[in-house]
Amino acid sequence: MNFHHHQLKNGLEIITERMPYAQSVSFAFFIRCGSCNESPEIAGVSHFLEHMVFKGNQKWSAEKVNRTLDAIGANFNACTTEEYTVYYASVLPEYLEAAVEVFADILNPVCREEDFESEKRVILEEIQMYEESPPFGADERLREEFFGEHPLGHSILGTVASVSALTPQQMRNYLMERYLPGNITFVACGKVCDEEVIQMINKYCGAWENHGFFVPGFQPFTKPNLGERKINRPLATQHYILSNALAPPRVSELRYAARVFHSVVGDDSGSRLYWELVDNGWAEHAVLSYTEYAQAGVFTTSMCCEPEDGDRNMEVIHQLYQKLQKKVITEDELQLAKNRIATALVLSSEKSWGRLFMVGSEWVNTHQYYTVSEEMQLLKTVSLADIHAVIEQYPLTKSLTYRIGAD
Repeated sequence: MNFHHHQLKNGLEIITERMPYAQSVSFAFFIRCGSCNESPEIAGVSHFLEHMVFKGNQKWSAEKVNRTLDAIGANFNACTTEEYTVYYASVLPEYLEAAVEVFADILNPVCREEDFESEKRVILEEIQMYEESPPFGADERLREEFFGEHPLGHSILGTVASVSALTPQQMRNYLMERYLPGNITFVACGKVCDEEVIQMINKYCGAWENHGFFVPGFQPFTKPNLGERKINRPLATQHYILSNALAPPRVSELRYAARVFHSVVGDDSGSRLYWELVDNGWAEHAVLSYTEYAQAGVFTTSMCCEPEDGDRNMEVIHQLYQKLQKKVITEDELQLAKNRIATALVLSSEKSWGRLFMVGSEWVNTHQYYTVSEEMQLLKTVSLADIHAVIEQYPLTKSLTYRIGAD
């Protein structure tokens, strides 16, 4: 079997998927902490800490980290989400250990005062740039209002106030509480040997102390705020529509049906929204996306167009979503959507990079592993009855909608 799971004595999990045809290896440290795990006082600390990791520690300077990884041709980065933080890289197999050594070492940053303050300025600028770029931070405010007091409403970047007030000691405390081996999964996909990876991770991470297990909070979410809001942005040159509606959570049996449904309705080519608004020139961009979380799922409608077409396009979307409630999706549309998703799945799976995030995110989130063939089979089993169940239980007509533009 190409899949292997192992757990070190300190609790750190190791996942590998050997891809016989691969000539590269991609790996990541998945850490189960993100914006959902933050209190309002330290909002943005997970993302801030991601930046600080690459600033290094007593052994590694930021320059040494970058020069070492560049010297072996590593393609590396990190990202923070609502539910976890990921540090990842792709390398040639002969350089895997060298890259792993760097990542394992820098996951214990010292958070130097001078680095902390300089990176704080970078993040505050990032927040400001986000506020000034279309759609002017409206998607963050939409999320916050949609989820209300629920942790999913927290901004990944945090706020100007929370980031400004954050101290190095608060970050060190968060690091000690969250970056525990029992809260970390190492994933490697591509040209890998299971035993070699286990020995490697035990060598560099086996001595990490697990002084406790952080258990992320779980609060199922079912009651979003709904309605329509107009937001005036004098600098806006286009009209934007953003809308959130509830969707199946990750644990739902309807998650695959929801993926097919969003492709039928709002894929960026060949979907209902595409043909209604983009192909004929009424909108520059119109999609429906689906995001799965453990505690809820979200369907997000996103559209931008010329200001004079805003009212017309809003009505088109409204009528389309009303019509969908009558279960008008056809077998042909269902099959086309499945074909699109299947092609994207296979193409992505042919690269170690693509499999890394498929395998890693599924395991971290559900502790399940699916081969590409098993994923394809789950996709094939989606029926019109499943699509209808999504429509009935998660209507797009029950949404919170923001319209952004210059009045």
